[in-house]
Amino acid sequence: WVTAQPQGEGAFSVFCYPGSLPGHTVGVCNGRFAFAVNNLRFVGVIPELPRMVVCRALLRATAVEEALALLERFNRCAGFHITLAERLGEQMVSVEFGASNTAVHTLTSPALHANHALHHTGKQCITRSSADRQYRGEALLAQGVEHPLTVLHDQSPEALPILRCAPDDPDNENTLAS
Repeated sequence: WVTAQPQGEGAFSVFCYPGSLPGHTVGVCNGRFAFAVNNLRFVGVIPELPRMVVCRALLRATAVEEALALLERFNRCAGFHITLAERLGEQMVSVEFGASNTAVHTLTSPALHANHALHHTGKQCITRSSADRQYRGEALLAQGVEHPLTVLHDQSPEALPILRCAPDDPDNENTLAS
């Protein structure tokens, strides 16, 4: 976990993979907004800019609207899904960007997003893990289950579960963090 205040920028606290730029996982831009990031597997993309650099730039944004403008401007990269939530619940959006397109969906009720695009029009690869988690999460929401940890910790035996922690994981897609 990295907490930093770069000179001339706002502070942030983020989960950071060792040896990687901060900003493409989950974190908080102190006093401004929180975010969570999922990988999207767009097919046939020739990136002009690394998506991790775009996400690092998000950490300088002062509001969700500024973050959205940045993602729209620099979407010529591989794909990410980002949920952006302003402090005090003023605005929450689901953003799929990459492959030279940006799809923004305003969230007004509980929602779930696995590692594939739901609104973006780019050609993509949807893994079994992602499809199963999306299906199960939507089923839980339809049943009225809305507590985030109840959904994130679900291990239904029907298919690959949302919370994946099996030592014999069939596709190396175990859950990293919830």
